[in-house]
Amino acid sequence: MAQSLKDFKGWELHFDDTGGDSAPATPTRRTRRTRGATSQISLTRIADEITIKAGDFVLVQGSNDTMLYMIKDIEHGMLRYVDLAAYRFLKVSEIDTLDSQDSANEVFITAYSENINLCDIVEKASVISYAEFKNDMVVDDSNSFNTFFCRKGCDISGKHFSDELDFREFYKLFHTDKAYFNEQLKRYTVKPAYKDTPRSSPSKQSSPRKPNSSPKKSAHEASEYISAIASDSPDEDSVASDGFESDGTSSESEQEIGDGEQSPTQPAKNARKRGRKPKDSTPKKQRDKSREYMNSVLSPLKKRLKLKKDNAPNMQALSPSKKAQNTPQLFDTSTKAFKDVKEKLHTSAKLASMPCREEEFASIYLNLESAIQERSGCCVYISGTPGVGKTATIREVIAQLRELVTMNELSDFDYIEINGLKLLNPNAAYEQLWEFVSGYKVSATNSALLLENYFSEPNDRKPLVVLMDELDQLATRKQNVMYNFFNWPTYQHSHLIVIAVANTMDLPERLLSNKISSRLGLRRIQFVGYTFDQLGTIIRHRLDSLTKQNKRKVIVDTDAVGYASRKVASVSGDARRALAICRRAVEIAEEEYLKNAPAADLNELEVAEQTYKVQIDHISRAINETINSPVAQFLSSLPFAAKLVLRAVVLRMQRSGAGEVSLGDVIDEMRNLLVMSTGKHKFDSIISENGGLVDFFYGAETTEPKEGVRKPTNLRIAHFSYIVTELTECGVLTEQSTQSERHRMISLNVSEDEVKTALDRDSEISAIK
Repeated sequence: MAQSLKDFKGWELHFDDTGGDSAPATPTRRTRRTRGATSQISLTRIADEITIKAGDFVLVQGSNDTMLYMIKDIEHGMLRYVDLAAYRFLKVSEIDTLDSQDSANEVFITAYSENINLCDIVEKASVISYAEFKNDMVVDDSNSFNTFFCRKGCDISGKHFSDELDFREFYKLFHTDKAYFNEQLKRYTVKPAYKDTPRSSPSKQSSPRKPNSSPKKSAHEASEYISAIASDSPDEDSVASDGFESDGTSSESEQEIGDGEQSPTQPAKNARKRGRKPKDSTPKKQRDKSREYMNSVLSPLKKRLKLKKDNAPNMQALSPSKKAQNTPQLFDTSTKAFKDVKEKLHTSAKLASMPCREEEFASIYLNLESAIQERSGCCVYISGTPGVGKTATIREVIAQLRELVTMNELSDFDYIEINGLKLLNPNAAYEQLWEFVSGYKVSATNSALLLENYFSEPNDRKPLVVLMDELDQLATRKQNVMYNFFNWPTYQHSHLIVIAVANTMDLPERLLSNKISSRLGLRRIQFVGYTFDQLGTIIRHRLDSLTKQNKRKVIVDTDAVGYASRKVASVSGDARRALAICRRAVEIAEEEYLKNAPAADLNELEVAEQTYKVQIDHISRAINETINSPVAQFLSSLPFAAKLVLRAVVLRMQRSGAGEVSLGDVIDEMRNLLVMSTGKHKFDSIISENGGLVDFFYGAETTEPKEGVRKPTNLRIAHFSYIVTELTECGVLTEQSTQSERHRMISLNVSEDEVKTALDRDSEISAIK
């Protein structure tokens, strides 16, 4: 890339016509306009007479090492004087997950395209296939630094790799059809963000001889599958164990399959063709065995098997996936470094290791490895406040165990995640687990019965690891869901490993009954909140993994990282909050950079060497934005009584560990807070000398004048119902619609940390704890 003739100094421009000899041309506007699509531009460096054209491989000087590119296109007279668009190759040393000592000459082609500078080009290179490199090439000191082989592609982050390919044959596509080459390169190297769902094509008039296609996984196929699972089980009237619990609920949007009934989604049978045997015919004996098995399994509740319709809504409250919009490729790399920093500071960024969680990682790893190796069931309870790395550590352990399976050092196992917040009701966990085990959608009630029979019967199945995240959301009045999930690992042939994750350590003893907490066992691991040193280590670990070849370097100051870590550690120790503050600070710094763009008189090399620092001032502005958000401003403007209600709700939620509390508990908590309050308030002067906060808010009268004993006259503060209704209408609280006031459940509709921060900033309410 050369912005002007000054940057193009030392190079020559050639227009090579198809079928003709190349000759130097003077780059005038008239010449550019007369050249058609059949002209190919090439560049020649005068110093060493190196000629570069589309399809050549070049080494470009980076900040610390050289980078390998393949010239995609050379354009003249567009945005700049000369534009060089090139595909980026990643070396083994640039990918954290690979060992650079194994194959130093191996590179991976990517679909990432960017402009390169003419002044940074070192020399031309050679990229060949793996077969040519292994059989025909002799690598020595003379060609080891500019000869490479490519057998795979990957994305620009080095996380998603393609299958092996013949690079020589693949490279020929570039000279045949560049558009097709680019399309195939993206398909091989870029991981799709969503799966395309086949659209229903308009129905065509089919010949009367062609039978209609049967629906996917019909009811008879499901019956055959279930009968195949229990082919060895005896025909008993009841197969459910004594410890199994079921609530007997069922859904109305389900279809029953009984004896002699035909599924409404099953197409009608067509006439047989003469001389041909009909396909997919189910023998009568096999159908009878299926019905016999289903009746034996479901006989305790006297219900038939219920299969969900194809158009029935999923029990998981997930938003529909949206198709990604194609965005035009931006050739301007002025904010490339800011983008890389923000991606690394995002909570969804994948890391090579989990810092500051080595002990917890080792505990979970040893428990799961021993259970999988011994093929025994167990329960592991993991607790910790939000944002301390519980789920991320578990996923990292599962990834490490998967690698052991690929190396044949550990038995294979299955893994599924069940998040309580993504379920419409706790019983949907049965349905999700049975769908993972069998591949069929069955109602929640029948899924529980089938799972009970599945884990009871002896079978040489793979161990199954189930992660139950947000355990408190699965709590019901009967607690049958958690009882069954913690009881199934105790079966001899279940091979079930349950990992329960919650926010409080004493949730089993406080919320669950004794029969459930005893089955949970003693394998408990607690994640404590991060300290400011650990938060700083996490942020620096993410920033250290940035690519070293940024066009513009963005440096996050060490003092700024420490300031953000101390602020977050003093409140909650939430790593997600610290990363969000740093990410917002980078966005603020990027806005300042765009306002103060580099001067136009600077050449390209001087602009490339510029750096920009994210300082404490940017962190302070990011923290102030979180503190002075519209929700925080509204909470700060509330009267004292409304803040007292929110303080009672937050404290009750912390002590119970549940996401919602009853209104009666909040009323009792408010009274206890006022009774135990010993601090001085600015409104003490309006309170009578013989009274206190309880007398002021609840009202009191002298019951025994001689002794001066005062007794509150109200059970709740004045206008309590009005305060709760106002908070509900403003969107701060969510209130259950029931007649009983004390048993009415309420929950926060905003972030708990935001409510705590707003209340702690108030000098009056912060003294009441």
